[in-house]
Amino acid sequence: MATDHTAPSAPGTFSLREHYPPGVRQALGRFVGDHLIPFAMGLMRKLNPVLRIPFTQVYFVTGFDAVQEVFARPKDFVSAYEPKCEVLDWRHFILAMPDNKLYWHIESCMKRLWRREDLDGIVAIVSRESRSALAEAEDGRLDFTQDYVARIGMAVIRDYYGIMLPENPKPFFDGVLFGNGFVFGLPKIKAKAARDARAAIAEVWPVIDASIDMQRGSPNPDTVIGRYHLDTEISSALTEEDFRSAIMAMIGGFLPASCNSNGRTLRIFLEQPVVLEEARRAVREGDHEHLLKMLHEAMRLDYIIPMLWRRPPDNTWLGHGTAKAVPVPAQSTIVLSNKVAMRDPKRVPAPMKFRSDRSEYQYLVYGHGFHYCIGAEMNDAILKVLFGELLRHDVRRVDKISWAGLYPWHFPIEVTRAGA
Repeated sequence: MATDHTAPSAPGTFSLREHYPPGVRQALGRFVGDHLIPFAMGLMRKLNPVLRIPFTQVYFVTGFDAVQEVFARPKDFVSAYEPKCEVLDWRHFILAMPDNKLYWHIESCMKRLWRREDLDGIVAIVSRESRSALAEAEDGRLDFTQDYVARIGMAVIRDYYGIMLPENPKPFFDGVLFGNGFVFGLPKIKAKAARDARAAIAEVWPVIDASIDMQRGSPNPDTVIGRYHLDTEISSALTEEDFRSAIMAMIGGFLPASCNSNGRTLRIFLEQPVVLEEARRAVREGDHEHLLKMLHEAMRLDYIIPMLWRRPPDNTWLGHGTAKAVPVPAQSTIVLSNKVAMRDPKRVPAPMKFRSDRSEYQYLVYGHGFHYCIGAEMNDAILKVLFGELLRHDVRRVDKISWAGLYPWHFPIEVTRAGA
């Protein structure tokens, strides 16, 4: 395995919080990402669901149907994240790959390594860690993000993936989150952002590589890495370079999305007592599917990614055959917003209201079509347990949320255990 995947850095020193310190700049950045951009794109949607900015080759795609159309045509609208992945020396990141034979080959190998029959084991890990975190909370108080969500997520990648975490896992965790934010941020690559991203990912690649190496001689069959070494058919079909990329893709999707989305979801529950009681009732009655519908609805209302990017390799159209067909030239910049699309009243009635009875077809929380989240089923299984264990008890927020970028970084809560 190659060893020069990252730029030189001081390991164990990267901190997401240092890159997003509290203050006016932090508050302004979150206001722009969480409020100003969605508001502006919502106005664009009212004008036209596919709106070209005059005198540019930039198209904002904000209508529900139009966003789905872009996702459903991966050969016509190609993911634009490869330059960012090159900065991180991230080869064949599956969400940045086009619709070709190599993509489907890697995807099929990943599905053999991350199997549906593993869900019971993953649920057991999440249940164990969530109960332990709640039991260990001093005076019932804990930081929902750091003491609960992060703890559970890191246990999953340690015990299920087989990642041997360093004694201080925080820089690894922060590095994953910062790298994910860099990849899915604005398409222009600035020199400082690239340097910071390389420093962040320098905390991640060596841990993944060491974990793969460690199990080479004595694989653990209960882990994804161990299974890769033991399954000679998979290890011969999927190069080690592509396997480490697949590990990064799954971790880089799971940890940041979990940290970001779960904090936003709990905030919605705690700010709406009727919603909180409905969720707690679902938990008491063992109705985990209804709880999951509520979690998806909260994810819809406060979706974590303001914008996504695509580029057409050739001249094409959006809405071809409709009254509002729009020609789109090759190499245009396509700006998508799942967040704004899921607020489109033409497809999502009363979009700003919390409703747990919506059709599953009114959601884009895991994407749509070709790049539908490969870990969606696993994440849903984790969500049901993570929130199910928490909402068995009375929960209230005891202080304001402290943010790092768009992440609810410190979320102090108090849990009054049932029966206490």
